[in-house]
Amino acid sequence: MKRNLLALGALLIMATTSGLEGQEPVRRGQFTYGGLTRAFRVSVPTTFQSSDHRSLVVLLHGCTQDADDVARGTRIDVRAAEMGVAVLMPEQPATAHPQRCWNWYDPKHMQRDSGEAALIGELARVTADSLGVDPRRVSIVGLSAGAAMAVNVAALFPDRFAAVATHSGVPALAAENVGEALAVMRAGRDDVAGLVARARAAMGAHARPVPILIIHGAKDAVVSVLASHALAAQWEALNRSLGAPASWVTLRIIPDLGHAWSGGDAAGSYTDPATPEVTTEVLRFLIAHPMPSGR
Repeated sequence: MKRNLLALGALLIMATTSGLEGQEPVRRGQFTYGGLTRAFRVSVPTTFQSSDHRSLVVLLHGCTQDADDVARGTRIDVRAAEMGVAVLMPEQPATAHPQRCWNWYDPKHMQRDSGEAALIGELARVTADSLGVDPRRVSIVGLSAGAAMAVNVAALFPDRFAAVATHSGVPALAAENVGEALAVMRAGRDDVAGLVARARAAMGAHARPVPILIIHGAKDAVVSVLASHALAAQWEALNRSLGAPASWVTLRIIPDLGHAWSGGDAAGSYTDPATPEVTTEVLRFLIAHPMPSGR
């Protein structure tokens, strides 16, 4: 049953505004959890209410971006509307990071019960509940710093996110300070066992294999493609330790792509319209992997 958003207490819808380029309206609001407050944007296609399998995808923007920017660049509203999928886009303010990056490398924001990862996990849960989304059909994707945070969130909340996708990201929980963050962005990490141990510990009693789609540009000069190779190795070993086959990890390296969303719209930042369009691929992957029954 659909529940009133205001009745949920922490979630406040402020307004419904026009969508991008004449598209369907979006909902905007602010969410407070654990002492943090973040703005967010939700797009809900007109076909959503009639869907038998309502799905929600959380999209985390990269540094210097906001929700509208990443929505324009990925054209995710258009692709999601075609599939009847709702999309939640939290925003990182400049007050939390000078370049609006998610603090994926700060231990304060890598916890299940506090910090940015916790806020994202709770915002996704409350939004899904308010929209009547099947709790088995909530997933997450991010770009760059958003990708790093998305995979952290997936490791911390395997009971809330059915699948995860990353674009130009790094391994889960791969850094605990700025120096380590820059190092993993530059060269990845080769200590697979240590990376797996971190992710497994984060999952705790909720541990389960999580399908992942990893996308990276071969010519990325900001986050080395080695970082996504390390993420693939980490996730393959993690899922294997939890009883899942290697096929639950998909790694796609795109030739001639730098640090940009592949096939994106030039109206948004960090996009490359000349490379293959991946937004459709990302959404199809995420909605094709609902959480198993009984979780």
